[in-house]
Amino acid sequence: MRYEAYYNLHKQCLSARPIGGRVQHYQFLCLSEAQFAVQPAGRQRVLQEQKKNVHAFVRGDLVTWGDHRVRAHSYDGVDSAVSVDFFRKHDGYQEITYNPYQYESFVLKHDESPIYQAHHAWVIGKHIFAYKYDTFGIKEDRRSTVA
Repeated sequence: MRYEAYYNLHKQCLSARPIGGRVQHYQFLCLSEAQFAVQPAGRQRVLQEQKKNVHAFVRGDLVTWGDHRVRAHSYDGVDSAVSVDFFRKHDGYQEITYNPYQYESFVLKHDESPIYQAHHAWVIGKHIFAYKYDTFGIKEDRRSTVA
């Protein structure tokens, strides 16, 4: 089932819901066939009001979810406790970030290349890690200007 997830600033956890369904809260998620989506109108509202709102999501099929203390499954050879450090050290994963004041899309943290989809994505609190990702439609100027 397709889910969309975002970091909930008020509850300090992930909020995720099946498309058209009820919001649930998690500490981590793994989504397959992940898409990184930014709603342009929502981003523009953030830039105008200088106040964050929910307008960026990771969408995908829910594979696993839970609390940081839970041991993960064996998904694509990953069989480890879910931790940010583990994914930062794993060769196949790249850390993803999004900041509406700097970027128009989600980007690879190490070189700021836009990213739009991945085979799967782990979302652990505010951290996102992509595996077998695609960066296409790359624009020359990757940073937006804020007036």
